[in-house]
Amino acid sequence: MTAETVRYAWRGIRKNPAFALTCTLILALGIGISTAVFSVVYAVLLHPLPYPDADRLCMVWKTIPKKNLDRDWTSYPTYEDWKRQNQSFEGLASYLRPDGARALLTRSDEQVQVQTAKVSDNFFSVLNVPALVGRTISPAEAGSGANVVVLSYTMWKRRFASAPEVVGQTLEIDQAAYEVIGVMPATFEFPDKEVEVWLPMATDPRWHAFQTIRIADAFGVVGRLKAGVTPERAQADMTVVSRRLAQEHAATDADLDARVLLLGQQIVGPRLRLTLWLSLGAVLLVVLIACSNVAGLFLARTFARRKAFAIRLALGAGRSDILKQLLAEALLFALGAGSVGVLLAALGIKGVALFAPAGIPDLEKVSFCGYVLAFAIAVSLLSAMISALGPAWRFSGGDPEDALRDRVAAGGREGNRMRSLLVFVESALAIILLTGTGLLLRSALRLGQVDLGFRPDHLVSMHIDLHGQKYAEDGQIRAFIDEAIRRVSALPGVKSAAVGAAFLPRVPDLQLAVDGRPESVPALSHEPVTWTCVSEGFFQTMGMPLARGRFFTTEDGPGSLTVVVINQTMARRLWPGEDPVGKRFRFGKPGYLEKETLTVVGVVGDVVQNGPETPVIPVFYFPVRQKVWESLDLMVRTGAEPAAVTTAVGDEVHAIDKTIPRSAITTVERHLWELGSQRRFQMELFGLFSLFAIVLATAGIYGVMAYAATQWTNEIGIRMALGAQRADVLRMMLGEGLGPVLLGLVTGLGVATVLTRLLRGFLFGITPGDPVTYVTAATVVASAAALAAVVPICRAMRVDPVIALRYE
Repeated sequence: MTAETVRYAWRGIRKNPAFALTCTLILALGIGISTAVFSVVYAVLLHPLPYPDADRLCMVWKTIPKKNLDRDWTSYPTYEDWKRQNQSFEGLASYLRPDGARALLTRSDEQVQVQTAKVSDNFFSVLNVPALVGRTISPAEAGSGANVVVLSYTMWKRRFASAPEVVGQTLEIDQAAYEVIGVMPATFEFPDKEVEVWLPMATDPRWHAFQTIRIADAFGVVGRLKAGVTPERAQADMTVVSRRLAQEHAATDADLDARVLLLGQQIVGPRLRLTLWLSLGAVLLVVLIACSNVAGLFLARTFARRKAFAIRLALGAGRSDILKQLLAEALLFALGAGSVGVLLAALGIKGVALFAPAGIPDLEKVSFCGYVLAFAIAVSLLSAMISALGPAWRFSGGDPEDALRDRVAAGGREGNRMRSLLVFVESALAIILLTGTGLLLRSALRLGQVDLGFRPDHLVSMHIDLHGQKYAEDGQIRAFIDEAIRRVSALPGVKSAAVGAAFLPRVPDLQLAVDGRPESVPALSHEPVTWTCVSEGFFQTMGMPLARGRFFTTEDGPGSLTVVVINQTMARRLWPGEDPVGKRFRFGKPGYLEKETLTVVGVVGDVVQNGPETPVIPVFYFPVRQKVWESLDLMVRTGAEPAAVTTAVGDEVHAIDKTIPRSAITTVERHLWELGSQRRFQMELFGLFSLFAIVLATAGIYGVMAYAATQWTNEIGIRMALGAQRADVLRMMLGEGLGPVLLGLVTGLGVATVLTRLLRGFLFGITPGDPVTYVTAATVVASAAALAAVVPICRAMRVDPVIALRYE
């Protein structure tokens, strides 16, 4: 392609600026939104992890297949067995689960809670990431429990102003002095981005118990595969190891297995991964609709230039010369549309970072990097080529004599085929996108109808973790609870306050033994069971109904009968058709049951565990005067707007213990909103893409039909001059114009029935083949297409037949 060809193409574009601007903006819109979405996909899914040979790093989880639980913490003895018996890993390292590794950091005569990571002796060597400053924890230090600490980059920057002489300084953590020995790079955020310091695991006061108790599931495990070993082979190896351990430790490990996950799959779960790929696929469908739209404009413009092309062909130009000119014009459109699209993408990237849910990992790394720019250039070139190639090929190969004598008409067979193809493509792609969006929307409506089991309105929750020597005894925790409830209850606008959990933690391998039944058959052994501790008044504060028996009172103390309240699901599972009040049971881990027998004194309604999408499981509640836990939630029922009392609630709790951060407070409605943020983000993305699709498809169908109507003007005039009624002509033209639309709808619905199966994991209360969604989507697209077709045809029919007969 010569410079002369490009200059000639540029002159052709300048002669029709309205056409050039329209095509540029349509393509730029598709390029911009697709590039913005790709930037997120690249940052979250494709960007390499900041570890050497990251494709060999795996997480190893304990699983309980019969309870359908495939990702659970494991015990330290089990980790040691995995490390000793596996044949696939170069090394396995462990770390204490984050919720058990929080600590108090003394800073400027005050204590603040920080997230630590307590790690095994080979933790840093398995991940193979050296310290940025200083060094990491040595095996000797880890084994002896030496008071050494490695800082995160954020902690180093914030507390020590990035000073290189930080090595050798001390930090006071949990009232003990720790020597700083190193600083990790800014990209090192394992096992969690909230971690501020790494400590030897042996510094934990529970370390000696952890080493021997096989049911203390408190550890995560990360491993590096041997060279040449695949995750599938490692999975098979760990399955063999688990079966061996099930025989060696039948009391505790009989129902356990292990699951191997690549670290990238661990960081980005399958649901989010599928969401991002589906979003990229959906936006590329929008790009194809935009290309079809622009192809229709190219078709009309190329036809209008048929005589000029015919003259050039008659003077000796070859078909390749015409193609080169049209492709040169397409490249110029690609340049213009790509430039505008990149600007739109930059704005889109900022919008995604602003509105995307916080749960998406590495979202802060979304940027306009070289790979994103390469994607934008590729989409620009492909979009322009797809838009221009069909019309260019169609009109560069015609007979120049026919064009010079006006025997080539866009209403001819070839022109009709191309117009029909464009309308067909736009209709099919639009219905596919609209169907997927409709399924997600109907799922969201079903979720909104779920009964949560409590009243989330006017309810404030503050999560509290109690650490240090002042909470070493249960009585100290109870004293804190009593004081917090007393202070908060006295606040203006507060109706009641209690301690408990609106969203319950899981203890997945918990088992029960019911009085009067053989212990060899533990109750509820095939489904998760959990428990929590609540204060008197908790159920009333939450708005949970009492089905049988009574609530807790202040009389349910340490010296009285050990009692529990259970939910209705647990009552149905254990005592179907019976009154559970007065029934007795024990609980514990596999191979170990607590000696104390619990007596049921009440049954309350079911509460969804972690948002409306999660299933209800059996739950039993202890009174805090009989059993406490250092991690708890303060629940506050307000009479006024919850936001009006959140600050005061945080202040009162902080006044009792200044180590408790005020930031841990939120309204329950806000928490529910955050739980649904990823689903909502997905629905908003698909909704936006569907809106673009339906607007572009409608505009494209209108443009094609408007152009076709001008070609039908002569035929309309002849028919009406011969006595045809306007209604008959309208019906005929609509039938010819909307035929491709109906064919596109049928084809698109057929494709949608296959593609929407990918959404099965995102749907709630409906199936991928939901007929209401399909009918509604088809009606919307058909109505938009009919409106787009009727307007230009009616305009053509208003022309006087005499004038129409003179038309070309």
